[in-house]
Amino acid sequence: MIGLGYVVEFFSNIYSKFIIIPDNLFLKFTLLCVAFIIIGIGLSLYYTANLGLAPYDCLPIILSEKTKFEFGTCMVLLLLISIILFIHLISVVSDILNTV
Repeated sequence: MIGLGYVVEFFSNIYSKFIIIPDNLFLKFTLLCVAFIIIGIGLSLYYTANLGLAPYDCLPIILSEKTKFEFGTCMVLLLLISIILFIHLISVVSDILNTV
């Protein structure tokens, strides 16, 4: 999710030029309901793809299908790699902050 803030800000600036936010509470509620329907359709399409509930869950499924390892083994290996990378990232960030 690196750079997600930049992407959100970029598209927010684009959307703010084309979408007028209404002052009327009824129109705001209507837009909210439309947004819920769109999000619901997107989530239902994602869940029916049978790839897991999060992108993080998809990688062990794909690895278990492509290799001889079982899903549980792939999941544990992915979690261990994630923990090791996170610990390394914390040490790198703390070193950078200490030099500043």
